[in-house]
Amino acid sequence: TRTIEIIVLRNAIIKTSFQINIYIKYIKIINSRTFIRWRIRYCNCFWFIYIEKKWLKYREEFKRYIRTEKRLSKNTVDAYMRDFNDFMHYVSRITTVAPEDVTPEIISKYLGWLYSEKGISGKSQARKLSGIKSFYNYLLINDKIEQLPTDRVETPRQERTLPDVLTVAEVDAIISTFDMTTVKG
Repeated sequence: TRTIEIIVLRNAIIKTSFQINIYIKYIKIINSRTFIRWRIRYCNCFWFIYIEKKWLKYREEFKRYIRTEKRLSKNTVDAYMRDFNDFMHYVSRITTVAPEDVTPEIISKYLGWLYSEKGISGKSQARKLSGIKSFYNYLLINDKIEQLPTDRVETPRQERTLPDVLTVAEVDAIISTFDMTTVKG
């Protein structure tokens, strides 16, 4: 295998929606797959993430699809894109698969990571999963994939709380406030 390195605008700064400076270090072409290597500086720490070029291409196509064809509101589009970016960065950190090659196991690990590392509740995980499902439905509609990897992923259980109930004494106190001597009570 041959690796070709191309310098791209050395240390060019790109502002992202997270307010993190991203420096494009270089692009690698490995076995006819193109990866962009990002060096992200945040809190004096450095991470190196490879993002396959297809992720970036599909991100723009997906955004255009949900904005124009599905006619979602601006806030919903923004939320879906935040969720997509989080998922894209997670997948790019753990593996170098293309969006078409993502497995249900990767999606399940992502949801587990959201809970264990970020402390995100089941309700928020379900919302993020909804955005990922929408992305893969888009790929299916456009014949990029043959089956949905999200079909075998269970939606996280949402916490349910029991309603507050009145005690017998509180019910008696409420009933005793009515004047039972009149018709209107």
